Amino acid sequence: MKTYIALLRGINVSGKNIIKMDALKQLFLNLEFENVQTYIQSGNVIFTTDKNDSHLQLAEFISDKIKESFELNVPVLILKKDELETILNHIPFTDFDEKNLYFTFLNHTSTITDYSKILEKKSASEKIQISSKVVYLDCPNGYGNTKLSNNFLEKQLNVLCTTRNLKTCKKLLELANVI
Repeated sequence: MKTYIALLRGINVSGKNIIKMDALKQLFLNLEFENVQTYIQSGNVIFTTDKNDSHLQLAEFISDKIKESFELNVPVLILKKDELETILNHIPFTDFDEKNLYFTFLNHTSTITDYSKILEKKSASEKIQISSKVVYLDCPNGYGNTKLSNNFLEKQLNVLCTTRNLKTCKKLLELANVI
């Protein structure tokens, strides 16, 4: 059995794309995933499966079932537990306030290699590091004040993205480790 984390993009935000976590958990159980747990209302699901589908196949399968069950188009990104652990163990910044550290997860490696438009939007106090699976963001003035938003990065990198803070990522890994 492999442990995965499903990150749903854009649910339960500003009264839109409402999915109750107990209904989401039941959907995952109905899909024959095991050890299903949800964490906070923003669409984080930890589960195990012995399916050997790729990340993109699993994400598409789950997204299709969400559309069938809830009539919502919800993009889903999938991470293996060890991928999240590696991401958290390789934070490229040495000096940061944990409450201002964010991770924008990419559903696949971007083919974009010119980051000049992204770097132009970065404020002087912000730090950014783009890798194949994640964009690390240190936003000292808060994520709500950065121009390096999820939507902006998604457009610039031409990939599906979803963003989580360090606290959420640590909790997801903690929950995944006890399954």
